[in-house]
Amino acid sequence: MYPSSKAFVGITAESDVIVSAVSHPKNIYDGHTLSEVLDLVEAIIGQSPKLVIADRGYRGVDEINGTTILTRKPADKDATAAEKEKMRDRFSRRSAVEAVIGHLKKDFRMMRCYLKVTIGDQINLLLGASA
Repeated sequence: MYPSSKAFVGITAESDVIVSAVSHPKNIYDGHTLSEVLDLVEAIIGQSPKLVIADRGYRGVDEINGTTILTRKPADKDATAAEKEKMRDRFSRRSAVEAVIGHLKKDFRMMRCYLKVTIGDQINLLLGASA
């Protein structure tokens, strides 16, 4: 039995277009892979994003190469209602990634990869993300 891979998917802020898909052969901390994903996004769209909204798995990383990383945390006590509403809207957009990952798993058969070893996992993710 082969070890499972971990896939990282990045989508645009306005639409659900996949702009990066990276597969790692071992279970590593999410924050350590974010720079690789951001480099791939910059190579594909031609510019580095100013703001990334990530889940709590990316805690501890606040900025990478000028890109601000936002993770969900309790609001400041002195934050206004408008600031709280803005952050709530931003983090509700983050949940759109889960739907994209669900479609990749179901529509492109990523629940189980029939290709061999870790290179097969990477090929499977690349083909599913490009479709």
